[in-house]
Amino acid sequence: MRNRELMRLMLSAGLVAATALAAEVSVPTTGLAADDTALSNCPARKPVLRLATQTGQALYSTHPAEARFGATHYTRLHQSPLFGANPLETGIDASYGVIESWKYLPGAKGMILKVRKGLTFNDGSPITPEDVVFSLNLSKSKFADSQINGTLKRIGIEPKVIDANTVQLDFKKGNATFNLEMSPLVFPLYVTSKKYHSNGEISQAAVDRFRSKPLAAGPYRVIDRQAERFLTLVAARKDPLLGCPVYDRIEAFYLPVADFGGLSRPGPKISIYRI
Repeated sequence: MRNRELMRLMLSAGLVAATALAAEVSVPTTGLAADDTALSNCPARKPVLRLATQTGQALYSTHPAEARFGATHYTRLHQSPLFGANPLETGIDASYGVIESWKYLPGAKGMILKVRKGLTFNDGSPITPEDVVFSLNLSKSKFADSQINGTLKRIGIEPKVIDANTVQLDFKKGNATFNLEMSPLVFPLYVTSKKYHSNGEISQAAVDRFRSKPLAAGPYRVIDRQAERFLTLVAARKDPLLGCPVYDRIEAFYLPVADFGGLSRPGPKISIYRI
């Protein structure tokens, strides 16, 4: 309900396509060449979208492994999820994720994942099976959001690279809903560059370094943020999955219920301002 309410209000404000805020026209289903991701290939953008929300004090983190479900709409604009969901978040849609197809192993004791070719991080480096495996290991570490690492630990996941575009997941406990649980519909798992993340280091120091100078993987990038208070995004590229950003700048602010005044009455606790 949280996501659908926010999505409905955003769409009613005139926002277009893909994950709440991002794509301008139809969404590409294959990767773009490096030159095709330039903002110069996009139509003119609107100046600023400002959002004041009461969304459960989301972290607004720049680190993919710290992304909470309450901030999915913002995180999806600067990061790429392992499994995709359709723009209204009513179901899984492989067109919007790093994994283009998957199948479960017998007894749902694991999965075979096919990594979409042609996807890149915003520095132009390719998203690889090694990045997927690293992101899963990072997300089950103590440095990830507790809901995500708790779910992965409960399942007992062990990922490994099979070939240039295939990853195998082994589960200690059968789980036939893994693609749903780790999608933007529940606890979104985002893919991080192994090389950029201190060459695969999983430590507090590596997380801090990434957070202070993050690498995006979406149509926007983060230029400023404060935990539990605000997040500021700017247009970065024509994204291989989401297409062109609609706005030059997006500013999301968390406001306690008391600050909403009349909006704290029963009904949607969100206010949208556009300039």
